[in-house]
Amino acid sequence: MYKFFGSAFSERKLTVRDVSVHVNGDTAWVEFYWHFVAKKSNDGSMVQTDGRETQIYNKTGNRWELVHVHYSSPAIAR
Repeated sequence: MYKFFGSAFSERKLTVRDVSVHVNGDTAWVEFYWHFVAKKSNDGSMVQTDGRETQIYNKTGNRWELVHVHYSSPAIAR
């Protein structure tokens, strides 16, 4: 994933908001909204996306390890 984003875009900016961190024993999860703006390397066109992300962590010893990531489109008010 890092290689793709590093080569696919000549410029990129990721902004997060409404970060919420939860811890329950040796498990933690983080929820936030993101806004991504980038310029494609191949043709210079701009890309803009928004979404929600959840990251799941597990504590092993004194270290938190990322074990799962889930991306969703923004919630739609109805």
